[in-house]
Amino acid sequence: MAKKKFNYTKALEQLNGIIASLEEGKIPIEKLHKEVETAQSLIKECREYLRKIETDVNELLEEDTPQ
Repeated sequence: MAKKKFNYTKALEQLNGIIASLEEGKIPIEKLHKEVETAQSLIKECREYLRKIETDVNELLEEDTPQ
């Protein structure tokens, strides 16, 4: 099965939704563990994505820098 393509904007929206629900106390205690795990996973994916973008941009900038 192919891995679905990561969408940073959607992941950030989902993460913000979880945070808002936590802050508002809308997550039942029975679901708290799962929501925190989901948030941790989203944070990890977003960080990895941003690091890759940073690396790619730096490589592009280095290619355009005269030596």
